Amino acid sequence: MTQQSKPELNSSESSTDPDRLLKDIQIECSDDTLDWFPDIEPSLDYLSICLAGETGEFCNIVKKMMRGSMDIEAEYTKFLLSMELVDTFIYVVLLANILGMDLAKAYTIKREQNVERFDRTVGEVE
Repeated sequence: MTQQSKPELNSSESSTDPDRLLKDIQIECSDDTLDWFPDIEPSLDYLSICLAGETGEFCNIVKKMMRGSMDIEAEYTKFLLSMELVDTFIYVVLLANILGMDLAKAYTIKREQNVERFDRTVGEVE
């Protein structure tokens, strides 16, 4: 994909269905994986390695930004980071499916735990 042909990813201009639920994305990711990679069993170990690989690709772009060969202000750099981040999201979704998780429900539970853990007065020790 060339720099000129990248789609806009500005969060204020969403072109996606606002009623689309995370659960729908979970189903779509599983269906896509079965369609696109019918000979690969989407197991916990395989998907974990895929997640690590995609995280590494994201970090490689960050490394290039840190050493000055890519510019975080460049739209194309932001686009590349976004696409690698979405790749990691896809594998997180697929791992949640393997575990039988409802990601939205798990997020709500985890957020409640974090609120209890971190919503404290400044300086208070756990």
